[in-house]
Amino acid sequence: MTGQRARTTAAFTIVEMLVVIGVLGLLLGILLPALSGANRRSLKHKELNSLRQIGLAWTLYANSNNDKILPGFLEVDLQSRWRVSYEYPYHHDVPPAPSYVVTAENPNIAGPWTWRLMPYMDFNHDVVHGYTDEPEFDAITLGTDLAEAEDIAFRPAFGYNAFYVGGWWEMDDDNHARYRFFDATVDGIRRNVVSRSIGTIRRSTELLIYCSASLLEPGIYRSFRNDQPGWHYVVPPRLGTVVKWNSVGAKWTSVGGDSSVATAVSALFQGSRSELEAGGSDPATLIVEDRDAAPIGRYNRLAALLHADGHTATGTPGSLTDMRKWIDAADSGRFFHD
Repeated sequence: MTGQRARTTAAFTIVEMLVVIGVLGLLLGILLPALSGANRRSLKHKELNSLRQIGLAWTLYANSNNDKILPGFLEVDLQSRWRVSYEYPYHHDVPPAPSYVVTAENPNIAGPWTWRLMPYMDFNHDVVHGYTDEPEFDAITLGTDLAEAEDIAFRPAFGYNAFYVGGWWEMDDDNHARYRFFDATVDGIRRNVVSRSIGTIRRSTELLIYCSASLLEPGIYRSFRNDQPGWHYVVPPRLGTVVKWNSVGAKWTSVGGDSSVATAVSALFQGSRSELEAGGSDPATLIVEDRDAAPIGRYNRLAALLHADGHTATGTPGSLTDMRKWIDAADSGRFFHD
């Protein structure tokens, strides 16, 4: 008989398997943040590209209307007074129609800027509503599906600087068309603080037209979801004399009395006051005092910004506390009016 050669079977030992698993885990730990960062940059690029398209449409509107800036908001009775109406694709009228009564079930969809600017964007809803993962809206059903039309109207990705650019239009007690702050008082002098035409804007590279925004409750916000619901307008840190929001990264106070944001918010969030009073710790942290639409940062905590000259940028809430960014007539960062 011939002897049989002993056979050996090659295999991983437990130690070798643990080493391989450890190396793979290390590689995943390195690659995943990089891939996540690349995805955020891609989404931010898409967001800014959409904002550029809105800026072009905003300019085209003015070119078609004797340089008049797109109104920030139109109340229903004023639309009737001016006899203005707007259309969905396929010629359905955007509410309100004649004798239209605004209720929660029948909103003033033509009031915000969105549907009035859509014809200048070929009714591409993804430009204004692309932050959501919802399926595309059916243009044919928009005239009958108010829920879809309302989402586009009131919850676009970007809020318009509606109070100080174009103006928030309504009927006054004498049945005359007026916009908010038409007769604003600055240092005892009545002044116009609303930009009404592109040609009269002095600081077009600084003046904000659109900003990524959301309707927020009072509180401290350090980050936002990528699909954070948008809102059709955005307010500056101070609206008239009312403090709306601030940032931990900006030392900015309200006018008169003990009504600073730090004082108000500390009552809601015990233990946070030392952080708020310190200032400068995190300019991306937003502090909301009064429920309203404030700047937000999707994807990377930076708000997407469009300026009157058409250029886009990103910025933290702390970089947006200068009132000269919101009001072309403002002569200081702490500008206010009655």
